[in-house]
Amino acid sequence: KEEEWLPRGEAFQRIAFVLGGLLLYIILLGVLGYIAATAIFLAVLIRALERYRMTLILTVGLFAAIGLWAVFGWWIKVPLPKGPWGF
Repeated sequence: KEEEWLPRGEAFQRIAFVLGGLLLYIILLGVLGYIAATAIFLAVLIRALERYRMTLILTVGLFAAIGLWAVFGWWIKVPLPKGPWGF
């Protein structure tokens, strides 16, 4: 009997959610800009994969996005997509 390579059930749902989230993230980058799209993506991803308090999730998402922007956009000077708010 061959083993199936594609996960089933909850594992498949998690994989599909992450891939769908990445696709939406790519779309949102051009619309909202790097910081907002990354904060939303991280918050939604953390909420879907782990169950923490919403205040913690939003705080981690926001600070992670700002931290990543500080490293890549400000310090290393990598051009990142800007949203309608200029950041």
